[in-house]
Amino acid sequence: VPVLALNDYDLLSGEPSAWGRETKKVAVVPMKKKKANQFTNQDFCQFCGDGGTLIECPRCPVSVHASCCGLDVDDFQCCTHHNCVLCSKNAQGAGGLIYRCQSCPNAYCPDCLPSEPYRHLGMNVPRFEKLGFTGNDRYFYIHCSKQCEDVAIAEFGYKLIEFKPTCPDSINVTYAFGKDALDVKDIAKMFKEKAAGVWQEKKDLPPLPSVAGPTGSRVSRRKRSLTPKASAATGLPGMAAFGSSAPLPPTASDAPGYTGYI
Repeated sequence: VPVLALNDYDLLSGEPSAWGRETKKVAVVPMKKKKANQFTNQDFCQFCGDGGTLIECPRCPVSVHASCCGLDVDDFQCCTHHNCVLCSKNAQGAGGLIYRCQSCPNAYCPDCLPSEPYRHLGMNVPRFEKLGFTGNDRYFYIHCSKQCEDVAIAEFGYKLIEFKPTCPDSINVTYAFGKDALDVKDIAKMFKEKAAGVWQEKKDLPPLPSVAGPTGSRVSRRKRSLTPKASAATGLPGMAAFGSSAPLPPTASDAPGYTGYI
């Protein structure tokens, strides 16, 4: 705006201090314009995959045929990767994010994005990076279908990196718990000595707890038998009636080695 420029004023930084300007103690540094993202467009159509006479998108490396996009060169402003193909929202209207498919002309806003995109790729894809294009946080690349991923593997050399996460080794932190827990200073000293390679494991540290089997109040070692009423109802041997001297027949709980664990 000429009036703002005349008064050394812009909307981002506001008006500079009048005192500093009049006393010449504040230097006015002109703002440097950022260089535009310089890249080379791809040599095939994003719609059909063929070459020939192409229209290059000025905002990203995508190129298209005029017959495929339905626009003349004079009417073309940008490719379909800058607006949602379903609701036509741009990144600003979609809340600051558009999902672009690497292999096809489709792009989606978060509201129109398929429930399960086949694969998320990130802000950059290798084939566009080779053309000198650097993405930004307003556009995120995906494979919107299995077919698009197959095209990326066959045509663009996309490689799926598969890895299995591994659990870290167990760590003994018993020194920080219990009645013999170390205080903050001792713990800090211990880590300093470990970093310096002079730490020696103390013998008085509590050992790691070992799991020897089921424990707790829900596991009982008592041998249980049926009451006389339950025994008579089921016909199974159980507890003898009060005052009876008849011995009980052997049960599973009398077997050698029975502990009562379930």
